[in-house]
Amino acid sequence: MQLIVRLAAQGLIHGDYNEFNILVYEDGRPILIDFPQMVSIDHPNAREYFERDVECIKTFFARKFRFEADEAPAWSDVKRVGRLDYECEASGYGGKLEKEMEMFCREVSVVTDNYRNSVDGQENSDIDDEESDEDDEEEEEERGEEEEEGDKEEGESIGEGDADEEEEVHK
Repeated sequence: MQLIVRLAAQGLIHGDYNEFNILVYEDGRPILIDFPQMVSIDHPNAREYFERDVECIKTFFARKFRFEADEAPAWSDVKRVGRLDYECEASGYGGKLEKEMEMFCREVSVVTDNYRNSVDGQENSDIDDEESDEDDEEEEEERGEEEEEGDKEEGESIGEGDADEEEEVHK
């Protein structure tokens, strides 16, 4: 019975707490198994599941060992001291804890996005710088080629003119 309360104090209700889901070491220590149906103590049906778990154990001991407990834990005995339901995102952990989780995820996203943007921005500026350098080199090469072509064209026209003059001189 103490395990039911201890688990609830950590924010979890087993939901199927029975003799088939409790194993016992030889020294008497219990092992709980079968957790997929666990719910948060914030779940709308948490109280119902808690009370059902307590009733299952009471019934088992009464039937198997003819032992009836004078006292059994009540929902009012549950005092949260942990946040296991939050950590494992148990069904129904919502409410305040879910809002805290959403806020945390948003904060992490903002920080992560800002980091990624700064890294991407730096990489893009490096790429832009490289592209700018390549563009400058290409422009210089094009100017050099244009100047050479211009010189050739001028030379041809001067040469042509000189040839015309030479023809006239020879005439």
